[in-house]
Amino acid sequence: MKNVAIALVGLPALLASTAVLAADLPKSAVVASGPGYALSVSGGVIGFSMPTLDSSVEATGEYTVTDPGSALGMQGSLSGSFDLGTSGGAKLSLGVDVFGAMANGSQNSTITFTGPGTVVIPGYTTPSGTIELTTGTGTGESDIGSTTENQTVTEGTSVSGEQDALGVKEGDGIFTYAATNGSVSAENAAYGAIASTEGGIFIGCGDLTGLSVTTKTSQQVIYGGADINLAATGDLGNGVSLQAYIGPSYKYLGQTNTTITSVTVPTATPTDLVYPTYSDTRIEDLTSNYFGGLGGLNFTAPVSKTMALTLGGSAGVYDMWTNWNGSESYSISGGANAPGGSSALPITTETVTNANKPSGSGNGFAYSAGVNGALTMAMTDTLSVTLGAGAEYLSAVPVLSHATPVLTSGSTSYTGPQSGATPTLGFASMWNWSGSVALTGHF
Repeated sequence: MKNVAIALVGLPALLASTAVLAADLPKSAVVASGPGYALSVSGGVIGFSMPTLDSSVEATGEYTVTDPGSALGMQGSLSGSFDLGTSGGAKLSLGVDVFGAMANGSQNSTITFTGPGTVVIPGYTTPSGTIELTTGTGTGESDIGSTTENQTVTEGTSVSGEQDALGVKEGDGIFTYAATNGSVSAENAAYGAIASTEGGIFIGCGDLTGLSVTTKTSQQVIYGGADINLAATGDLGNGVSLQAYIGPSYKYLGQTNTTITSVTVPTATPTDLVYPTYSDTRIEDLTSNYFGGLGGLNFTAPVSKTMALTLGGSAGVYDMWTNWNGSESYSISGGANAPGGSSALPITTETVTNANKPSGSGNGFAYSAGVNGALTMAMTDTLSVTLGAGAEYLSAVPVLSHATPVLTSGSTSYTGPQSGATPTLGFASMWNWSGSVALTGHF
């Protein structure tokens, strides 16, 4: 099941780039003295709309989904330029821009069931064993078998009313989990899970009213790169100038996504049995390198004797190379009020790690397009301050998607191992928006 979220991270402020540094203040403004060298330092807050992440949860039936998520990141850049002379009436300059950013974000979703349905949460790989779930009016049954553990729990009715059932076995690096609950007069629900070093899987079916599956992903992002620009600036008269620039460009994007998917089974009545929580935790690292070129135009016009306004746009093309790897663990913990006064609950957290660590790589074509605006104010004859804002589109950002194993009998029966949710690498677009302040010295 996929979720929608926004993460705010950093990318370089286009407005403090070498393209803007190379542009002149209008002639009516205070003009920097010196042979045409400039150095600029900038910082700001930048928004980064990341692609939606795939949680690998498969659900059918009646349920609702909520998807909140946002974060904020900071960035900085160091830029420099110097004049090369003139050619055909245009002023030539060469500039370098180095930038970097770090940010944390989140993408969260919660599925809440309101009737009959099914839910399947597979691991990257799935374990040896079987799960058979049976539900009907007033009854529910979970049968689980693994290489070392076997158990069956059945919920039905008695003279005094509903009976709750729970089975949990742990140890030897393998745990199994079976539970049923529901209403005496309606279809019950049944759940089963197996986890081992081979992999893991959770299945639920029947009347899942009250069942919630929460997926929380925390994102750590590092973004950086460098541009080298050859710029030509022409004087259009009255202090107005037009600048064109082009040059090689490099970008780096690193993502670490930690995703925890937790299953909360509704408390059983009338015994108030609180079922243990099953969780699947994944850590996925993606690194991307973009090699290409960037070009653009800047239009500068005077606002006053000491201020100039710049509006511009840019476009880039890149060859993108991406590598990724993942790891996964499964855990069960908590619970209370076990039937018959059993001391089995609460469960101290039991965790097993999947020995299979998937990885992969891919490459492709990416392009960017951006717009920017800046207000430059000359503070002295050697110092200026620039306030800027901009937005950029990047056509390809890596994102992992997960497969789901094929189950029988409407997702109520499992025999493994099967192919699990091994990730496949795909690409999606993203938007960036920025606000920055730059301090520029002219020498």
